[in-house]
Amino acid sequence: GTRHNSLISILSLGICRLMPQEQLEAVVARRMPDYSAEKDCRELIRDFYGKYTDPSRPMSSKLRKIFTASLNKDGEKEHAAGNADEDDLDPESNDSQEDEREALISKLTDALPGGLRESLDGVPVKMRMPVLCAVLPIAAAYADGVRVRYCDGAEQRLGLMSIIVGPQASGKSACTKKIMLWERQMKEEDARAREIEDEWKEAKKSRKANEKAPEDPNVLIRSVPATISCSTLLKRFKNSRGHTLWTFCSELDTLTKTNGAGSWSSKYDIYRLGFDNDEWGQDYNSDQAVSGVVKVAYNFSILGTYGALRRCFRSDNVENGLSSRIILAEMPDNAFASMPAYSRASAEDAEAIDRAVTTLRSKTGFVDTPKLRAAIGRWVEEKRVEAMADADLVKDTYRKRAAVIGFRCGVVAMLLEGAESESVVRFATAMAQYVLDGQLKIFGNTLRSEFKKASEEAQRETKNTNIFDKLPAAFNIQDLQQAKGTGTSRAALWMIVSRWKKSGWIKKTGINQWMKCKNDETNN
Repeated sequence: GTRHNSLISILSLGICRLMPQEQLEAVVARRMPDYSAEKDCRELIRDFYGKYTDPSRPMSSKLRKIFTASLNKDGEKEHAAGNADEDDLDPESNDSQEDEREALISKLTDALPGGLRESLDGVPVKMRMPVLCAVLPIAAAYADGVRVRYCDGAEQRLGLMSIIVGPQASGKSACTKKIMLWERQMKEEDARAREIEDEWKEAKKSRKANEKAPEDPNVLIRSVPATISCSTLLKRFKNSRGHTLWTFCSELDTLTKTNGAGSWSSKYDIYRLGFDNDEWGQDYNSDQAVSGVVKVAYNFSILGTYGALRRCFRSDNVENGLSSRIILAEMPDNAFASMPAYSRASAEDAEAIDRAVTTLRSKTGFVDTPKLRAAIGRWVEEKRVEAMADADLVKDTYRKRAAVIGFRCGVVAMLLEGAESESVVRFATAMAQYVLDGQLKIFGNTLRSEFKKASEEAQRETKNTNIFDKLPAAFNIQDLQQAKGTGTSRAALWMIVSRWKKSGWIKKTGINQWMKCKNDETNN
């Protein structure tokens, strides 16, 4: 059956190449003692090694890494499962994936430039990555005067969006406190602009009937709430003077609930367009409504629980590309843990962040980044080879925008550092890997099922279309039964006919008889 064939594929391509039969039997005996005693289990393992192992077959890149790691200093193969002590087989004492992730996080946070470095001061070590991912989009929003060229030759702006996810009371407020420091300059300017706008609204409302309405000041307001309407958002874009708008929301559910009906449904489209600085607009007949077409420059950071993330990213938002544009960071698991210790941001840290904001705002025009382009180009090619070796379409999909996100994060670090240093290049590639890991972990299975569903639907559509082409211009149920196969149920045949009829391919001419429509009839 299917599970048997899957096991054959896994074992013959992987485990059989790394350990002899008796060692695999030892692993199964430890992990599944009841099943290992059954005759079926012993025969299955014997079949794997006797019939399906092909030592001459090339290894995938992932398998080569495992194989190389299993060689000791003398060049002799170490069979980890068979020769290990019982404690080594315990996943809690040998979690290599967690070690790799901690090493990656250490690489990301060890050599940060000024501003980003101070953003992590006083934050518990395990919370530093969520805080970093929360502040990177607003840092990029300040550098909205910068244009860069990516590996493919196209110019880009620094569009970044992040979602920090974790259980309730998991310490996500640590991100809020640091973002407040980064928002200071923007909020102060917005406060003055909102005062001017409020005065204009009041003057417009209190004017006499024969008085001319005061002229709209068209103020620049960059920090907008997640609950902003599409019309007001369009107005903010029109008055943005080319600047990037910014949203911080402490509850992802707030965003999801306001996307329930009407024009709110297009907000998700706006987020996707914002990643590529693409065009968006709307047209209304009413003079009172805001109409127009604008370039979308919109960054955000949002905090939320896993349930809120699940409600926001249903299958359509995973498959349509929004999920691949998001930086995902998870708060550490703090179940039954003692309360973490925070320290207040010092005046020096606040000043360093303020200087970083001023630095980013001062950068304008095209900035060339040859080292970053080359490094990200190598990284995305390595991931392409890995995905191709594993035949992993989901990884191949997510690696592309993860590379773009890592590149843009690297540009932010480079602007703060002042040069393309080796630490900046390492930061960019490590950030790309962190983004890819997060997207695969949280969205990978959903996207995989969507790909499978689309493939199955395409296969069914192709199969039924071929059957349609084989039928004569006028056909009956017996003709369809013969074309489809004698084992097809009558209910399945009626479903096919119903689908063709709804699509305008056929029309009924009698009892159990139909005729194909001509092209002009179908179009009409």
